[in-house]
Amino acid sequence: MKSGLLHGLGNILPAVTGLVTAPLTARALGVLDRGTVTVVMTAATLFSIPAIAGMGWGTLIAVGKDPTALPVWKRRARRVALVASLPGAVLVVWLAMVLSLTAAQTGAAALLFAYASSIALHAVNSNFLVSVGSIAPVGLSSIALSVVTTGLLVILFISGQLTLATVVLANVAGLLTQSAVLFWAARRAVRRITGRPTASAQQTSEADVPTRRRLFMTAIAQTLDAFSARLDLLVVALVAETRVIGLYSIAAVIPQISYFAYLTLVQRSFARSPALTIEQRSRHLFLVCSGASMGLAAAGGALSWVLIDPIFGTEFTQARDYLWPAMLVTLGLGAFIPTLLLWQRAGRLALASLGTVVVIAGASIGVGQVASPWWGIVALGAGLAATGLTQYIGRWGWQSLFRGHVVAWRSVARGVV
Repeated sequence: MKSGLLHGLGNILPAVTGLVTAPLTARALGVLDRGTVTVVMTAATLFSIPAIAGMGWGTLIAVGKDPTALPVWKRRARRVALVASLPGAVLVVWLAMVLSLTAAQTGAAALLFAYASSIALHAVNSNFLVSVGSIAPVGLSSIALSVVTTGLLVILFISGQLTLATVVLANVAGLLTQSAVLFWAARRAVRRITGRPTASAQQTSEADVPTRRRLFMTAIAQTLDAFSARLDLLVVALVAETRVIGLYSIAAVIPQISYFAYLTLVQRSFARSPALTIEQRSRHLFLVCSGASMGLAAAGGALSWVLIDPIFGTEFTQARDYLWPAMLVTLGLGAFIPTLLLWQRAGRLALASLGTVVVIAGASIGVGQVASPWWGIVALGAGLAATGLTQYIGRWGWQSLFRGHVVAWRSVARGVV
C-alpha cells in the first residue's frame, strides 16, 4: 500500500509542482527568457528519449529473469551514454548560436544535455528496481526531483537570483538528485538479492534476451510518448519567435497537465481491468479520455483566462490568445493517446505510427510557417483529434461513439472482467 502510494504520488507531484514554479519563472524571466528556457528544456527532453536506446525496457526484461545481469546492462548504458554525448554537445552549440545564449547560459545547457546523454543509466536503475518489485524508491526519486527543483526555484526567486541559467541549473540539480536516489536504491536492492538462487547470465535462454530489433522498436514507442507530450511545444519552437514561445508556454500548461491525467487513466485501466484485451482497453480509454478532455479543456481554458494576469503578470496577458489552440491540443491528445497505446502494442506498426506523428507534426509546422504559429497549433490539435477519431471509427464504427460510456468509465474506476 505504501509503495503504491509513493509511486502514485511520484507520478502526480511533478505536474502539481509545475503549477507552483511556472508563475515564479514567468515573473522572474519575462516573456523572452521564458521562451528561451522552454526551448532548451523541451530540446533536452526530446533528446533524452532516443538517448535511452531501449536500455530501460531491456533491463526490465533481462534483469527480471536474471538479477545478476544488471552490471552487463549498466556497461551497455555507459556505452550508449558515450555515443549520445557527441550529438548532445552538437545540440548545445547549435542552441547557443540560435538562441544567442551567454556563457553562463550555455554552461547550464551543457550540464543539462550531459545529463540527458547519460539518461540510459537512469533508465537501467529505474527499471531494475521495478523488475525486482521495489517500486517505492522509483516514486521516492520522482518526489525528490520535484521537491529539490521546486525548493531551489523558490529560494532563487525569493533571493532575486532566478535567471535563465539558474532555472536550468535548478532542474539539473533535481534530476541528479533523482538519479542519485535510484542509484542508491539499486545498490541496496542488489545487496538484498545477492545469494538468491538465479539462473546465470550464460544460462538465460536466447529467446528471453531482448534483441536489437526489439530494443529499437521500444525506443520508437518511447519516442512516440515523448513526442505526444511535447509536440505542441516542438511545433511552436520551430515556427515562432522567442516571445511567442514564451506566451504559448503559459497556455501549454493546459495540455501538459491533461497529458498527465490521460496517463493516469491509462495506468488505472491496466490496474483495475487487467483482463481486457488491448483492443477493448483502447476503445474504453478513447471514450474515457476524449470525454475527460472536454472537461479538462473547458476548465483549464476558463481558469487560465481568469488567472493569467494575477498569477503570471500583465506581461503575459497576450497568452490568452493561445488558450483556444491549447484547448484544441488538449482535445486532440484525449483522442490520440488511446490510439497511440494501440499502435505501441502492435510492434510492426511502431514505425508506421511514428511516421503518422511525423506527418502531423510536419503539416503543423508547415501551416505555422505559412500562416502563423497560432494556426500551426490549431492544425496540430485538429490532426491529433482527427487521427484518433478516424482510427476509432474505422475499428468500431461511429455508432459506438454514443454507446458504452458507462462500461468504459467503470473499467477505469472500478474494473471490469
